[in-house]
Amino acid sequence: MSADPARRAVILAHMHDTQTFLASGKAPCDRIRDEEAAATRPRGTPQRTGRRIRPLGIEEVKALRPEGSWLLAVLLGPGDTLAPVAAWASRLAPADQRRIRVFHHPDVDLPVALGPWPEATLGAVSVDLAPNQVVLHHALGQYINERIWLDHGPGRA
Repeated sequence: MSADPARRAVILAHMHDTQTFLASGKAPCDRIRDEEAAATRPRGTPQRTGRRIRPLGIEEVKALRPEGSWLLAVLLGPGDTLAPVAAWASRLAPADQRRIRVFHHPDVDLPVALGPWPEATLGAVSVDLAPNQVVLHHALGQYINERIWLDHGPGRA
């Protein structure tokens, strides 16, 4: 969370307004995805963080029609590629393409997994290592906070 009191206030006030979609394809990443979703229970339940995370299979991304404040995090495991996500992202405006963050398991062949992204002539995508749920939780939390600030900070909708 930000040390800036104004930024922190915006994040806390709007953390329930931003939907995070967390997609993964194969083990062990589907387990990591489900652990992260379970660690971010809705308001009023134990261990609540206030984050709204909806777990998805990587193929389910193609049917997404997000509105408002949102972020898509993709967790790539061994054998996964960004093909379904790149196909979906190619229909988005460039500003919305920047709402996509990629995390990967250490055993992923990154050139193969990321290959469909530049093949779809999309801009740069942020890629982070996520060997387990704890690492994913901290990195994803920072991205979610940044998205909340970008969507709800001063002078924004």
